[in-house]
Amino acid sequence: SIAFHPDEPVLNLAAMLGFIKEQNGVAVLANRIFEMRLYNLFLAEEELPKEAVRVFGRDTSKRINTAINDIVKASEGQPFVKMSEEKEGALRELRAFMFNRVYERANKLIQDNAKRMIETLYFYFTSHAEALPPPYDKTDAARAACDYLSSATDHYAISLFRSLFEPREGAV
Repeated sequence: SIAFHPDEPVLNLAAMLGFIKEQNGVAVLANRIFEMRLYNLFLAEEELPKEAVRVFGRDTSKRINTAINDIVKASEGQPFVKMSEEKEGALRELRAFMFNRVYERANKLIQDNAKRMIETLYFYFTSHAEALPPPYDKTDAARAACDYLSSATDHYAISLFRSLFEPREGAV
């Protein structure tokens, strides 16, 4: 689990975009459907490194058991804790795959959604200059929208987006 800190930019952005939510101080995926779509998007079974799957297995509990058993066995009688060379190599391959294929994709997805959020706010304020607060010059809506949005913190931009575009209870 990942502790939810509202000042953490990536978590804050993911929450704003509806990917995650805070639950008892922990960041959790917003819903099971989204969770399954993320896994399907990032991890097609045939894309997993074959050697890592062969060495560690297909499911999480099998991977954990395999790793722990290997560490115990490889460390027995040694003055240090280690993993066998086979498991360590497979783990490195799996870790590299996860960073390249999963974490980087998730980061790009979050960045793309943040860009869409800012663009949506920009187009909203250029079309509704009267919604800009003082002291922004409403005669040049494009400049005023840029100035307003560039002065917004991540948290404020997320809150603003939600207030303008998320349906409110009883509004639907």
